[in-house]
Amino acid sequence: MENKTGQMNIKDKVKYTSGKNRWQTNEYPELGIESVFMADGPHGLRIEKEMDTPTDTVAHKSICYPAACSLASSWDRSLLELLGKTLAAECREASIDILLGPGVNIKRSPLCGRNFEYFSEDPVLAGYLGAAYINGLQREGIGACVKHFACNNQETERFTISAEVDEQTLHEIYLLPFKIIVENAKPWSIMCSYNRLNGVQVAENTYLLDDILRKTWGFDGVVISDWAAVNDKVLSLTAGVDLQMPGPCYAFDTEVINQVEDGFLSEKIVDKSVSRLFSLTEKCHVNQSAKKEFDREEHHNIARQIAADCVVLLKNDRLLPITEKYKKITVAGYMAQHPRHQGGGSSHVNSFAVETPLEEITRSCSWAKVDYASGYDVDGNTSREKLDMAASLASESDLAVIFIGLPESYETEGRDRKHMKLPKGHEALVRAISSVQENCAVVVLSGSAVELERISKDSRALLYGGLLGETVGGAIADILTGKVNPSGKLSESFPLKLEDTPSFINFPGTNDKVYYGERFYVGYRWYDKFDKDVLFPFGHGLSYSSFAYENISLSSNTLHEESKIEVSFYVKNSSDTYGSEIIQLYINSRKSFPERPVKELKKFCKINLEPGESKNVKFTLDSETFSFYSVKKKEWIIDSGEYEILIGSSSRDIRLGSHVHIDIDKNTFLKINRNTQIGEIISISNEIKKLFTEKIFKLMDTERIEEASFQELLQFYSYRSVVKLLYWTAQQVKMKDLDSVLEELNQVIEQNKN
Repeated sequence: MENKTGQMNIKDKVKYTSGKNRWQTNEYPELGIESVFMADGPHGLRIEKEMDTPTDTVAHKSICYPAACSLASSWDRSLLELLGKTLAAECREASIDILLGPGVNIKRSPLCGRNFEYFSEDPVLAGYLGAAYINGLQREGIGACVKHFACNNQETERFTISAEVDEQTLHEIYLLPFKIIVENAKPWSIMCSYNRLNGVQVAENTYLLDDILRKTWGFDGVVISDWAAVNDKVLSLTAGVDLQMPGPCYAFDTEVINQVEDGFLSEKIVDKSVSRLFSLTEKCHVNQSAKKEFDREEHHNIARQIAADCVVLLKNDRLLPITEKYKKITVAGYMAQHPRHQGGGSSHVNSFAVETPLEEITRSCSWAKVDYASGYDVDGNTSREKLDMAASLASESDLAVIFIGLPESYETEGRDRKHMKLPKGHEALVRAISSVQENCAVVVLSGSAVELERISKDSRALLYGGLLGETVGGAIADILTGKVNPSGKLSESFPLKLEDTPSFINFPGTNDKVYYGERFYVGYRWYDKFDKDVLFPFGHGLSYSSFAYENISLSSNTLHEESKIEVSFYVKNSSDTYGSEIIQLYINSRKSFPERPVKELKKFCKINLEPGESKNVKFTLDSETFSFYSVKKKEWIIDSGEYEILIGSSSRDIRLGSHVHIDIDKNTFLKINRNTQIGEIISISNEIKKLFTEKIFKLMDTERIEEASFQELLQFYSYRSVVKLLYWTAQQVKMKDLDSVLEELNQVIEQNKN
């Protein structure tokens, strides 16, 4: 690499750090350096007809797979890996080296117009599903470009908005999916986002791109700018952006060259980026001789298999699956014939072959007479005539299947939603039909959560498909008829109304800033913390089977720093129908300090069970499972104390529980002083808590406060510095006496280290 770099002059080096056009890197044949081709499409290839045109001219027909919003509902790593492998074959045929995806930004608000491209409100689920997708892709020789790093959680003012995020929330929620992916999938590239983070442009953010991404996590790939995210290339190169896209970038490159020649920018900074780009190019062209053809029909069938596993059965009042007792079926809704199957913007695919729900239901229910009524138009508008026709058909049927959701104009790249409501025509259609037909099954097609309380009340069965790709029709028909048993579970909470959401008062921000005031209480963490009812909780999803959880046991009830604990239990299919269950493990810190969520997802798996079959499920937990980010220590740490292990079918359907004691020697504990928070002191260990309580209580005016009240006072003051306790002593305690107690505590801590 150094030899090749040495053969390039500064102009060639800088040019190499810019794109050749919208989708290619520059090549240098005389040095054996070939161009790298990139393409959009986390859920299908989006290839432009002309590489050099400044605007989109998509012509290439591709298989359109389910979007991330649906893929995450599968909770299935193996399925995501299969998708990655399948997409890799399509990339090879089209001579694509880097696929620009997946997107693993957190769903901070359901209003984000690009939520359909993202997995979840939970960083662990998003991270591990993203890692599986990338492993499937890269093992086949196609590179991933994970996006958008970081805190790109809205479309409003996305080029200029500053996400104002506290350090703990940043690491525990918004950076964690990327961290998991870097550690478990080693992506070849990462795309930095448009926005600013705490006032600093992400493309110029050394803390994010170098200190965290490279030095702390060990990322050794290429950082690619989002398209036109670079404002100052000198600052971007210095921060760690290796490739500016799209190209060519003459004005930016000239500025860099001048800065190097004038001695203001070290050429070594440019050399680092060039070297990393060389490495990427070599990876991309190792497998050029691999088979390039693939069977489109086969991949279409794989898409249908994947899509069916992504459908979530939200409600079923003994209506589904559809059987031959239903002789007349009304299928209603414009989306039944023109299904919303993907999102708008850079991920939009020219689909190979779209299956419509109407056609597939008609085919699957060959014994029945199937009628159709549109009910509303493409924009969701309706009329009395349309509603009356739909109601008339439904009233004469045995069953109505109604398709509703969000038109593409409601959610797309570049624009956020203003509300969570469905189009009025969609709601009116459900009301009209449910008033004359009690057997109503409603299917929702949208890229994120919508308000469904009234819809749920008006239907006996409710399904959430998300955006299922081109096989939406077949996947829905397979679920409705029981050919496939639904197994999907929600990867985001469905609140009752927008006003209940964590970011309601802080989205999308004002004056070029958006404050993440909810902190780490995102999604279900918020609803649990404030005991808010939701319509459908995170992790919820029904099946035509039923499952029993039983006999939890732990290999040990104490976890030390280097040890591991195995959590074991059994899950039984207690029905007469083959089915799959997604099992979720949450933890809860039972301590009042430091402040933690009520529960956090840490592990999950999906198992398949024959009727009556029971399987032993095991999760391995180590100290990292219980870690949190410490702002004071600038690292992830583990607190000693009691923790609850919760096993559930959803975040609010906890079936089993147990407890574990964490016994970790805090070698990195900072020395206690007057400004140390009380809660931090008493959380060190039971020994320190007892000693601190005894010593401080003796210093207090015991005639003014009893010991029981003193314990309550400590809890109340847990987030205040220890010196504040002196206000309760009638100023009788000398500062030197307090310092003496603190010094004694520090000595005990030091002794325990040794």
